[in-house]
Amino acid sequence: MVESDGLPKDTAFAPPSQTVVKMIDGIVTCDEDGVSFMDIPSASQFANDYKTLVGICNNQLTTSFCQRRTSVLLTSFEIHQCMNGVEEKRTTGDFYSCAKVDNHIHMAAGMSSKELLGFIYDKVRSHGDDIVEFKDGRTQTLDEVYRSLGVDINSLTVDDLDVMADSDNLFHRFDRFNEKYNPLGSPALRECFLKTDNFMAGRYFAQLVNHVLDRVEADEVYYTELRLSIYGRANDEWDRLAKWAATNDVTRWCNKWLIQVPRIYHVFKKRQMLENFGQLIDNIFRPLWEVSIDPRSNWALHQLLAQVVGFDSVDNEKLTDLPFSDRSPSPSNWNTDKNPPYVYWLFYMYANIKTLNTYRAQKGLNTFSLRPHCGESGAVEHLAAAFLTADGINHGINLRKSPTLQYLYYLSQIPVSASPLSNNALFLPLSKNPFATFFKSGLNITLSTDDPLQFHLTQEALVEEYSVASKLWKFSTTDLVEIARNSVLMSGFSFQVKSKHLGPLYILSSSNGNQRYRSRLSDTRVAYRYETLVEEHTMLEKLTDSPVPHVFSTKAEEEVVIRRYALHGYLSPAFARNASETQQTTQAPVTRGNQSKPAGMSRVSFMRSPGLPPNVGLSSTYSSGTQLQRVAVGSPMSAVAAKTVRISVQYCDCQRLVLDRSNVPVGLTEDADKKWDTLKTAIEKYCREELGVSNFRILSQERKHLTAWAPCIALDRAVICETRDFSPDSD
Repeated sequence: MVESDGLPKDTAFAPPSQTVVKMIDGIVTCDEDGVSFMDIPSASQFANDYKTLVGICNNQLTTSFCQRRTSVLLTSFEIHQCMNGVEEKRTTGDFYSCAKVDNHIHMAAGMSSKELLGFIYDKVRSHGDDIVEFKDGRTQTLDEVYRSLGVDINSLTVDDLDVMADSDNLFHRFDRFNEKYNPLGSPALRECFLKTDNFMAGRYFAQLVNHVLDRVEADEVYYTELRLSIYGRANDEWDRLAKWAATNDVTRWCNKWLIQVPRIYHVFKKRQMLENFGQLIDNIFRPLWEVSIDPRSNWALHQLLAQVVGFDSVDNEKLTDLPFSDRSPSPSNWNTDKNPPYVYWLFYMYANIKTLNTYRAQKGLNTFSLRPHCGESGAVEHLAAAFLTADGINHGINLRKSPTLQYLYYLSQIPVSASPLSNNALFLPLSKNPFATFFKSGLNITLSTDDPLQFHLTQEALVEEYSVASKLWKFSTTDLVEIARNSVLMSGFSFQVKSKHLGPLYILSSSNGNQRYRSRLSDTRVAYRYETLVEEHTMLEKLTDSPVPHVFSTKAEEEVVIRRYALHGYLSPAFARNASETQQTTQAPVTRGNQSKPAGMSRVSFMRSPGLPPNVGLSSTYSSGTQLQRVAVGSPMSAVAAKTVRISVQYCDCQRLVLDRSNVPVGLTEDADKKWDTLKTAIEKYCREELGVSNFRILSQERKHLTAWAPCIALDRAVICETRDFSPDSD
């Protein structure tokens, strides 16, 4: 049902009777009927945990141990290729037909230089009388702006645009790189063509966006996660961005949006646009709380957020940071014109996203991940902060400087989206890029483009990245397909999209979760990656003589997933029965020496699974540091093991389980239309008797406008990691 103003008339969208949005210690939150959503550590707790982690990374014995382990992983992969390369080649499909996601691409540079040149040429020739700017008390047309540059439109070339980062004077010069965003060296043209908020309300930029998305949409196996900017300098930025997106219809099935927040508080402070850092945080997150509480208050923003999967933090990491400690002032008291340190930015972004996600998840709304630029340059300690707070990172090349962090990122399988061609122009030559080492060692890593406008020559920018990597590091087709599969797993696309290209059991990490005819990847490669990770955890347990919680599932947990998927209709009953009863026979054998051992069980419930959709609670997985296990400095293995324990336990969010009516025992469907207490009792019985889950809590009732779905249940012990899109007409 729809009201005259076009908004849905549904009591599910009515705001609670008593909800007050407020900021507490730099964190925007609310008290809904007396219930607080701030289940996060304090800044001082985080500072202490961060200091402890940095100390572990700087310990010489720990560093030496982790260096040896990463060397073993690299050598193990080379042996695997020698013994199983032929089989992998035989069972790997076509690279061009496998799904690929460009996980790291900025929309302001998301087009090729040739596309931008053609677009500018067409607008100047055909729409020169468009009023594009208000300057010095009068309006200016596009033709007037262009003529002021003194360039002949008929002889304009890509070189004249001067947007390509192809010269040596950009190396380690981030300031000069930013100037490449100005076509023809003109900030006026950048304002006109590459901004969402300008005199033309971003009309030209929206046309460029749709042109790029039309090209992406034409390729059925190519997806993007484009970035748009929110600066936090004003409290109406979200409103203007939402109106721009709704007016120009920039929503496509092949793209999800990430919101990038530039770390340039000091610029706004010097211009007297902000009083303190807390005001910037408030401008970013208060509008999100308000629309989450009452979507009808800003329906355009509500629709935009449904397509947003995460946040990014961007700027030059190489700038010298101020020191960060538990004595750093709160955001409301940070009123100097100095920029807060990187770790400070990351913690308060994490804390606000985490708190917001808690509320949105209970309301059945999508949640957001935190995927900042990290490890591109600057201090290695940035990677330690991201390890505690982020769901994934972009670049990450500085992991080569810290064997301990590299090993921890491997154990946690934290997604890394690397851009070697971008690094080659700015910070690290291709010959020194560690991408191949990271990939062979087993890190959860993929390729992305960053800024096609600056770094690529063709319209197939992502394929260009794969092509260069293939020739430089001699990657096989299996390697390229695995990198592409990683990009899909770590993306924020829905369960339906990932199932289409990887198979419905993609959340499993063994070859049980790999459908080769969809992913195009050999089961042998998937089984090898899984076995290596299992053996690494087993080795840690033996050396420390203590249990190390792992990032993969047990046999019982995988059986539950397969059974639930069969009940959902995703799997044939015969396959489900065979997989549950004889799971090891479904694994692809991996040859090691003179042994042939089947891969074990797959990952289901773990902290940072790249296979999980973004609305399962992956976002912001840092937890209170009060339970941090203190370890003896003299034992490097104790330090690594204790940190690994914390990765898997203390930094783990509850997962969400959605029960479909087709997946409930007889009697539960009948109870669904009765009193809530009766339904609650039936669900509790089902979870205990059928799923074997005893520690759980029921959060809320079903959404009233979708009566086909039963309530959401949060499991304190995550067993099921499968979600369903609440939208009945979802992709």
